[in-house]
Amino acid sequence: MEGGTVTVIDFEGNPVGADLSDYERLPTSDRDAYQADLYGPDTATESAVLSDGTEVEWIVDGCVGEANRVLFPDGMFDFLEQRTHATGGADDGWLDDHRVREVHGRWSECMAQQGYLDFDIPWDAVTAMSSRQPSPEEGPEAQEAFAELNVAQAVADLACHERYDVQAVQEEVFWEYTMDYLTDYEVAVVAFADTAESVLETAQRIIQAGRLPA
Repeated sequence: MEGGTVTVIDFEGNPVGADLSDYERLPTSDRDAYQADLYGPDTATESAVLSDGTEVEWIVDGCVGEANRVLFPDGMFDFLEQRTHATGGADDGWLDDHRVREVHGRWSECMAQQGYLDFDIPWDAVTAMSSRQPSPEEGPEAQEAFAELNVAQAVADLACHERYDVQAVQEEVFWEYTMDYLTDYEVAVVAFADTAESVLETAQRIIQAGRLPA
C-alpha cells in the first residue's frame, strides 16, 4: 500500500505507535484524486488586495470553490473586506502602551537576572522554546535535555510574571484598547457579526443536509 503513516512519539522521542487516518490509508492515486476533487485539478485561486493593504487569496475550483460560492454569495472579497473593517484595528496600539512596555521591561530585567539575556518581551520566551525543539532523530537524550531547559525557563518565566503582575497589566490594557475600538467601530463590528452568523447558519444547514444546495 502506498498510503502514508504518522509515527507517534512520546516526550522522550520514543516511537509509541502509528496514527493512520482514513485519508492516510488510501493509495497515493486515490489521495491525489481526493485533492483534485477538493481543490480542483489545478487548485485555481483568485487573489486581491484589501483596503488595508493585505493580500488575500481563496480557492475558486473544486468542492471548496463551490462551497465558497454558496457560503459567500456576494463574493469572498466582500466578506474579507467587511472583516477587515470590523477587526483590522482591534489589536492596534496596546502592545506599545507605556504600561505594557514598562512591565515588559521589568519582566525582561527579571529574566536576565536568571540568565535569560535575549528576552525583551514574554513572547520571546515562547519562540525560544520552539527554536530549540530537537528532531526525533536526535534521540531521547536530546529530548530530555530539551525538556529540562523548557522546565527551567518556564519556572523563571512564571516567577517574573508573578513578581510584576505581567498578565494582569496586559489584560487591563488590552481590554481598554479593545473597548475603545468597539466603540469607534460598532457599526462595522455588528455588520460583520451578522454576516458571519448568516454564513454559519448556511454552513450548518449544508452539513445537516449532507450536500450543497442545487
